[in-house]
Amino acid sequence: MAGIACHVVASATQVGLTQALAVTGEIMDASTWAAWWGAGTGTLVLAWEIFRWSRSGPQLKVFASSNMQVITPGDGIDETLYINVVVTNGGDSPTTITHFCACTYKNWFDRLRGKRNQQFVINTGPESPIPFKIQVGERWSAMTPQLKAKELAGDSLFYIGVQHALTRKPNYVRVSLASDG
Repeated sequence: MAGIACHVVASATQVGLTQALAVTGEIMDASTWAAWWGAGTGTLVLAWEIFRWSRSGPQLKVFASSNMQVITPGDGIDETLYINVVVTNGGDSPTTITHFCACTYKNWFDRLRGKRNQQFVINTGPESPIPFKIQVGERWSAMTPQLKAKELAGDSLFYIGVQHALTRKPNYVRVSLASDG
């Protein structure tokens, strides 16, 4: 008896689905319904693979903090202000940081158009070597004097970041160069 009840429910479900998916008033047969199902799921799988592909490789995140000071044990606080830059690789493959760089834009509209006013390559010391192979989950950091950056930027928008081996464009983050008093 249970087999007959399952057969009745399954038949009712199939009839309901074919009537719900009717095209131009005609009932779809099972092969048409299966073709639509296959096309829909195939499209979703393709979209997922494109999304995964776009997110694969190194994903460098750049963080910058201005108005930083160095504290040396025994010597105290260095009064020089620095911009501290930290880069993390949150992707799924390593890459090599090739340049520590900065640029300025005259205004936000030039930034939107990608029209840079000035571009700089910043030299790092032995404590932040370049080139540097950054593994997945690893961090790299560097500092640069803020006063020199403020002189170069003037009233422009200042961005700082890194360029790595697997992209043509640098990863920049905006830095506010206003000092606190």
